[in-house]
Amino acid sequence: MRIIFLIIVGVTSLMSSNFNRINDIVIDNITGLEWQDNNETNVTYTWIDAIDYCENLNLNNKNDWRLPNINELLSIVDEDVYDPSINNIFHYISSEYYWSSTVSTFNLEKVWLIYFQIGNRAYLSKSDTYLLRCVRGE
Repeated sequence: MRIIFLIIVGVTSLMSSNFNRINDIVIDNITGLEWQDNNETNVTYTWIDAIDYCENLNLNNKNDWRLPNINELLSIVDEDVYDPSINNIFHYISSEYYWSSTVSTFNLEKVWLIYFQIGNRAYLSKSDTYLLRCVRGE
């Protein structure tokens, strides 16, 4: 029983150490991606405005930001927590929908998003307004 407990504690510690923070940027040490994490992530945008925002973002003297694809956005979902389903190293998060850059193959007027209350995917209209989190790297 003691060995199992140590393994569980070790895995939990390992998951927490996958990220570190430098000012308003969260760095994923596994993927190498850098994530915007400041109060501007709590503003809603249409999909095209979200793309424009990320492409024009200059954060901590870095200006090569973009809207993440659905797989990148899924990489920061933490299925072990709820409301929001994201690692607690992120300070600015709402349990709402966040845009990805991935257009749905089912309907080209819709885009994949992550609902961070529970961490699931949905595809919704490009003209709706949702939150964003810009990324850089890869």
